[in-house]
Amino acid sequence: MVGALALTTPALAQDQPAAEAQPAAAKANVAAVVESEFDTYDTDKSGDLNEQEFSTWLIALKTQAEGDKAKATDLQKWASAAFAQADADNSKAVSPAELTTFLQG
Repeated sequence: MVGALALTTPALAQDQPAAEAQPAAAKANVAAVVESEFDTYDTDKSGDLNEQEFSTWLIALKTQAEGDKAKATDLQKWASAAFAQADADNSKAVSPAELTTFLQG
């Protein structure tokens, strides 16, 4: 369910309790989506996402959120740069924890 990570707008500054609760809820939502969908994109069942698996998922998320605004080659370059950023331990793979941290950032 790619659409589960919908973009949200920040809470209004006057609504301080809601503003504090929203980031926690959004982080919990991201973690839940990663947990529920990770295996779908981990096609080799290694427990981590290689660059292709990661790119497939990230491009699907971006396309779902923004539509077909960017060219496929631009999306692939963007996903490759995102992979380098998400791979915090430079293992050439993105773990569920790394993906969650990256998407929450």
